[in-house]
Amino acid sequence: MNDRFAFDPAAPLHLAQFMQSVGGRADDALERIRMVKSPWEIAKLARAGRYAAEGVNQLLRGVYDGVSVAEGFATGQQLLRRIIRDEPAFDPLCTRVLLAPWPAPLSAQPHAIPQLSQRLKNGPHVVISVVRLDGYTAECERTFFTRPPTASQRERFQLMSEARRLAMSMLRPGAACAEIDEKVNDFLRDESFGDWRLRLHRCGHGLGLGNHEAPWLAQGSEDVLQAGMVVSIEPGIYLADEGGYRHSDTLAITDDGWSNLTGQAEVELDALIIAAAKPTQRMKGYFIRKMVAA
Repeated sequence: MNDRFAFDPAAPLHLAQFMQSVGGRADDALERIRMVKSPWEIAKLARAGRYAAEGVNQLLRGVYDGVSVAEGFATGQQLLRRIIRDEPAFDPLCTRVLLAPWPAPLSAQPHAIPQLSQRLKNGPHVVISVVRLDGYTAECERTFFTRPPTASQRERFQLMSEARRLAMSMLRPGAACAEIDEKVNDFLRDESFGDWRLRLHRCGHGLGLGNHEAPWLAQGSEDVLQAGMVVSIEPGIYLADEGGYRHSDTLAITDDGWSNLTGQAEVELDALIIAAAKPTQRMKGYFIRKMVAA
């Protein structure tokens, strides 16, 4: 065989080397096809998005000052049970839920893994809700506080929110993904957050069969938005000794703009300051922590 077939560039190294040795070549043709979703796929993503948004709401109803990460992860199991109940025809091999709080200051490390024993005290914390339902993935994330934020924390929260609004205002067919990221970075740079260590990642990415896929809303990307693409918008601000500020929603690009598949994009800070715990919440948390420690 001589260059007679193509394979996924993301294939494991040993498979890629073998396929190259027998005449194959790496090609991202499937990735390009996957970027634009059919109406059927967008309906699938919207269904996953509804559960992802409900996961955020469910976790925020259950957290309190001093809650453990283990209690947040237990909320994810509740959401999965709801999916099993409400979606009896779901595919269990292609369905999973990641729902948990990232406590400050670890929330400044977006891809770190919190320990189950960690407690949420001074914010900003970030709840991450990623739902893969029948193979299609949506995400919803919110920054929240379990203690009243300081004036400077409120300011940083508002800057993150303004960066999101700027990015969303540019979402339409024909928009260059790199330009969206560049404009957001310019805005944050003008607000004294120009150091990449305070931002850490791109403005957004595609969602579909994967939870990170093209199109990439990042500097250097050659992707151009088209109707039918589905992306996240999640510019962040990160301070290592304080925590992270990041919201994320799953958005479908439409002929005239975008549609939010994970609910309400604008969330005021005061709605994300959690009230004191009820006695039943603390009792439930006690038993969850005992189970984890056993």
